[in-house]
Amino acid sequence: MKETKRSGEAGIYTVSRLLGEIRRAVVSEFSAAIRVEGEISNFIRAASGHMYFTVKDHAAQIRCAMFRGKNRALKMIPENGAQVVLRARPDCYEPRGDLQLIVEQMEPAGVGELQRRFEILKRKLHREGLFDEARKRPLPAWPRTVGIITSGQGAALRDVIAVMEKRCAAIDLVVYPTPVQGAGAPAEICRALELANRHRKAEVLLLVRGGGSIEDLSAFNSEAVARKIAASELPVVSGIGHEIDFTIADFAGDCRAPTPSAAAERVSPDGHGVRAGLLETLRRLHYLMEDGIGEKLEYLRRLKTGLLRSHPENRIRNLTRQFDELQGKLTAAAENRLAVERRRAAHTGALLARSNLPALVQMHRARLRHDIRELAAACGGILSGKIRRIEKLASKLDTLSPYATLKRGYAIVTDEKGVVIRSAGSVRKDQSLDILVEDGGIAAKVI
Repeated sequence: MKETKRSGEAGIYTVSRLLGEIRRAVVSEFSAAIRVEGEISNFIRAASGHMYFTVKDHAAQIRCAMFRGKNRALKMIPENGAQVVLRARPDCYEPRGDLQLIVEQMEPAGVGELQRRFEILKRKLHREGLFDEARKRPLPAWPRTVGIITSGQGAALRDVIAVMEKRCAAIDLVVYPTPVQGAGAPAEICRALELANRHRKAEVLLLVRGGGSIEDLSAFNSEAVARKIAASELPVVSGIGHEIDFTIADFAGDCRAPTPSAAAERVSPDGHGVRAGLLETLRRLHYLMEDGIGEKLEYLRRLKTGLLRSHPENRIRNLTRQFDELQGKLTAAAENRLAVERRRAAHTGALLARSNLPALVQMHRARLRHDIRELAAACGGILSGKIRRIEKLASKLDTLSPYATLKRGYAIVTDEKGVVIRSAGSVRKDQSLDILVEDGGIAAKVI
C-alpha cells in the first residue's frame, strides 16, 4: 500500500483515515436520529434477522440497515416498492466506503401525519373531560345479553363468539354488523352504536376488530365515533387491534381490552369457576343444614326427656304416693296416741281401784272424752290441710297440663316419629300426621 507509506506527508490521507474522518463528521453532524421518507428497494432479510435495503426517491438513494433488535417491533411488513418513513441515524460503513442509515423505526408513509392528528384529537377530547374516569360506567357482573359491534365477516367476531361460548354459553349475543375500515366506517360505527342504544337488547356493548396498521384502525380514531361512545347509555368495552395498539375509541370507552378475545373475557363470567363456587357453596350449605338439623334433633330429644320427666301423670303419681305415705304416718301417729291413752287409762283405773272409784272414773271419763275430742280435731285438721294442699297441687298441674289445653278445643300435631309440628313450612305433601284431641287421636295426611 503505497498511500499508506505516504500517509505521514502533509495533506495526504489514507483511505481508512479519510473514511474515518467522514464517519466522525457525519455522526457528529447528525448526533440525533432524523426522519427520512422514501421507497424501499433491494430488500434483503438476512439469516441473522437483520434487514438490509435501499431507500430512494426520484433523484437519489441510500443504503439502510435495520438490525434484529429493532425490527421485531415492526407493525408492517417491509417489501420492495413500499413508501416508508424511517427514523434513523446517518453513518458510514468504512469497509465498503458506503454512506448508510442505521434504522431504528419504520412506518408506512403518511402514518406520521395520522399520528399527529391522533395526538391533537386526543389532547382536545382529554381537555373536554371525555376520557375522565368519573364518567365511565361500571360493567355488569352478570350480563344476560351482550351486543357486538364489528365486521360480520371478521376474525374478531369469531374470536369473541368462541370465548363467550367457552366461558359462559348462557349469555345471549346480539351482533350489529358494520364496516370497521374505510372512508364510510366511522359513520356506520356511529349508526350501530345508536341502534344498539335504541333497541336496548344488550346490557353492555363490545366494539371490536382485529389488528392492522394505523391506517386500518383510523375509523376508531374518529372524533364522531369517540363522542358517540361517550354518549352511549350502555357501557362500551373496546377491543381493537393488538395489545400495543391504542385508539381514541379506547380512551372514550368505559373499558379498554387489548384484543377482541380479551374484551369478551371482560364481560363474561368464568362459567367453570362460577360452577365450582356454587358447588362449594352447596356443599357448605348441606353441611350446615345437617349440622343444624342434628342440633335441633338433640334439642328436641332433651325437651322430650324433660317433658316425660315432668309429665302431669308422673307428678300425680308422685303426689299420690306422698299422700299415701302421709296417710300411713298419720294413722300410725293416731294409733300410737291411742295406745298411750289406753295405757294412761289403765294406770288411772288402777289408781281408781285404790281410791274413790266412782269419782275418779267420772273425772277420768270426762278427761278422756275431752282428749278424744281434741285428738279427733287435731287429726282432722292435719288431714284436711294435707288434702287441700294435694287438691291445690293437682289443680295447678291440671292447669299446666297440655291435656287441659286439649279440653279447650286445641290439638297437638306430631309427625310419624312423634315430633311436634310447630310450623306449616316444616311439613311436606303426602306426609302422615297424628292429631291428638281431648278424647283420642286422629290419623291425617298433608294434601
